Amino acid sequence: MSDSTGTELLIDIFGKLFDHLDQGVILFGNGREYANGKAVSLLGAGNASRAVEIVSGKFPRPGGAGGVTGNTRTAFIETGDSATGRSRMVGLELHRLKLCDSPELNYVLLRDFSYWSNQDEMRKDFISSISHRLRTPVTSIHHALEVISAQSGSTPERDRERFVTLGLRNTHKLISLVDELQKLYMVQSEEKMGSRGLFRVGDEIYSCFYSLEKDGIIEGFELESCECPVFTQISRVETFATTVVDLFRKWLGEPPDLSVRVSRSGNGEGSEMVDISIRCEVPGGEYKDIRDYLYYSESHRCLILERLATSLDGEMMVGPRAELTLSIPEHPDFSREKDLIYPLNSITQEARAGRSCFCLVHLAPAEPGSGRGAILKELLGSSLENDRHPFISMGEERQSYLLFFKAASDTEAEEWLKELRERFIEKLGANGISYRGGLIWDIKLKKIADVEPESIPVIDLA
Repeated sequence: MSDSTGTELLIDIFGKLFDHLDQGVILFGNGREYANGKAVSLLGAGNASRAVEIVSGKFPRPGGAGGVTGNTRTAFIETGDSATGRSRMVGLELHRLKLCDSPELNYVLLRDFSYWSNQDEMRKDFISSISHRLRTPVTSIHHALEVISAQSGSTPERDRERFVTLGLRNTHKLISLVDELQKLYMVQSEEKMGSRGLFRVGDEIYSCFYSLEKDGIIEGFELESCECPVFTQISRVETFATTVVDLFRKWLGEPPDLSVRVSRSGNGEGSEMVDISIRCEVPGGEYKDIRDYLYYSESHRCLILERLATSLDGEMMVGPRAELTLSIPEHPDFSREKDLIYPLNSITQEARAGRSCFCLVHLAPAEPGSGRGAILKELLGSSLENDRHPFISMGEERQSYLLFFKAASDTEAEEWLKELRERFIEKLGANGISYRGGLIWDIKLKKIADVEPESIPVIDLA
């Protein structure tokens, strides 16, 4: 069987499988091509041949300039949506397939980013519904009981006070449970969602507790922290911290005084963990253990804390006495949703709303290993102190990064990267490490400000 016949047979088989899928699929290779109806629709291509032409031009040839090593490549494309008059962002994921003696075949999976925008709207509507339908009547009952409490009636004073006190206490508890229900829903629904980026955890934790102290929610705090940039969802970490503070406030019946410690643990072989320990100082120095209170009286809050830890790929530890610890990986495994899809969706929406420029850059050391990856991560972590820094996420390849530049032209992004490369080379020399090419980067996607999406049906993003 000739190569051409083998390719044609493979494409014919796959075509019959993919015709009715609600997933855009394109195949091409050795002069043959196929695109299913979903792919044609997502690209607004009109026909299968045009869809293949659009997609195949987005990926450089193996070994060419800007090529990416490995069996999977990614690119992005934006098309006009004639049905809504809006632009549509489509992610392209190229794979190479070779079966036995058949020629190599390329297949591309298309991912519609508008799906995540719709999910965001559904989540907001649900939260708004909970707030309106549950909190409003509960608050009304609370106010009515307060009025009854202030009035005299025929009920014996002792019974009236007991009834009113009981009603008020349960109403306060119900309001608290509604708040926890809302928070629990957000944790569960977004367990695999949200943007994960590079953060200096010590700095973020300090800002969080400083705000709590300023607002009188805590009596005070002491922070001991190591300097370690971590890939995490920092909003989840802050939610964990504030939930622990709420727990301590309820346990003590007053604003707590806290000792906070951020430290590293692990064997130094890529499995390092960052431990965030929050300890409550008990007034009078008496011995009190929070474990019984947490596991029995506040079991719903314990569930929330455990869910938060799980969503961060970590775990929660309790005790001894009055200490809760969140342990999270310093460098978790790459997640396409957390590290690419959701940051891209969020930041492109912000750029579109502000009519600003946007660039997505893939960055990596030209020669990995020998300490180069650690030096690059250290420099990226220190760059977070600069107002011009991009949002930094991890890349799919080892020691690679995704940089999301907002309100920056591709020229400004290039200048930022060149400055980073110079600092990288200086750092290599200071540590006695050979240069070997420094840094390499590839602009994966760029948007230009003040351009109506409808006027550009297809933008070259390769």
